[in-house]
Amino acid sequence: MQTHINNTISIGINLQNLQFEACAISAEKDILFNKIFLTNEEGYKAFINKCQTLEKEYNASLSMSIEVCDNFQDFKKIISTSDFCSLVFNILKYKKSIKNNDAFSIALILLNDFYP
Repeated sequence: MQTHINNTISIGINLQNLQFEACAISAEKDILFNKIFLTNEEGYKAFINKCQTLEKEYNASLSMSIEVCDNFQDFKKIISTSDFCSLVFNILKYKKSIKNNDAFSIALILLNDFYP
């Protein structure tokens, strides 16, 4: 029998003005994808499609962590229409535990701190 965490995929989102990096990791910390998407309608659709495919392929629930930044409200609003669980957090609280401000590190924070 699998536990809840084994059915959870953590996705870290590093938002920037024109693009965002998204990294999906399994409970075992295997990278399932790490990709750059544009912050436009086409990029958001591609990201949502990638996530839906991942969700079906692994029969898992997805949890997303998004760093607080200028455009996180817009991103969160778009993602919320897809029924994915998302969490916005202030990465400055975690600066000691991560070396880079990248999507992989953000996904690890979600996996380690919210699904221990």
